[in-house]
Amino acid sequence: MQPANDPKSKSRGKFAPIVLSFFAVTLGFYITQLAIVARQPCQHPEIKDLSKQTDVAARYDETADGFDSEVGSSEALMGINSIRKQLSKQCKGHVLEVSCGTGRNLGYYPLHPGSEIDSLTFLDLSAQMVAVCKKKWLSLYPPSTTRTFKPNLAVRFSTTSALGPMPPAPKGGNGKYTTILQTMGLCSTPSPQALLTNLAAHLDLSNPESRILLLEHGRSDYAWRQRRGRAGWRL
Repeated sequence: MQPANDPKSKSRGKFAPIVLSFFAVTLGFYITQLAIVARQPCQHPEIKDLSKQTDVAARYDETADGFDSEVGSSEALMGINSIRKQLSKQCKGHVLEVSCGTGRNLGYYPLHPGSEIDSLTFLDLSAQMVAVCKKKWLSLYPPSTTRTFKPNLAVRFSTTSALGPMPPAPKGGNGKYTTILQTMGLCSTPSPQALLTNLAAHLDLSNPESRILLLEHGRSDYAWRQRRGRAGWRL
């Protein structure tokens, strides 16, 4: 235990109020900015009408290469990566990841030799997103190295819309999936009900362990919170 008159202890005591003041000022600035935005008129009134939303896959084609750097920090701060990991660990059997994007879940799947995952199918409407996802997979598991995951694991990548027919599960069977995973994609479709119905149609309902796992965020019920929104959907 350090004595009460320790110079280092006094120095830390003087530094603490400065740190607290910094965070208080930062928080105050953030709240002020939210208040200003809340009073601004909506720049995109079309976001209130889902029927006017259109697919913007081309936008994701353009931003695919820098997408991870754009969302990486915010997802880490909000604990999204931890939730991705938790959901990926629940996957088993034939797994279909819809709206895979740049493959932000790739490193979380349990693929050790005793894994319950039999196959992985990554699907997205954006060809560039799928390309980045595949490139990331090859970086994590180079073909030239000895793979430490389950032998004969089937891994596929497909540029396909989740609103239409999707590739059947591999390795025979009824072609249905045991697990369908989607993270941050349901909020990006103008037809969420049709999408969920389509996912269910590709799920192996004969297996009691089959699951659809979703990590999503949606539009706020408060009009002021939507005022910075932009029309744009991906799937």
